[in-house]
Amino acid sequence: MVGLDEKGFIATGENAWRHPSFTEHRGGSGGQPLLLETTRPDVFAIGDVRSGSTKRVASAVGDGALVVRSLHEALAGLSGT
Repeated sequence: MVGLDEKGFIATGENAWRHPSFTEHRGGSGGQPLLLETTRPDVFAIGDVRSGSTKRVASAVGDGALVVRSLHEALAGLSGT
């Protein structure tokens, strides 16, 4: 399970970093999550499920475009490049 806010939406980015379960989900690591990354490493959330989203289709499409950058960063970190 990923960290949720008080309304049941998924915490991402800065909100995920502040979430009480962040360090637990990351095995004690205190590193900053990537944009749209949840409390779980390499797990991302976009669209209406995300805490703080505007609940509009256009915003979800924008989130999808933004998460591509974060996925590239996460994959680069896994490969060590």
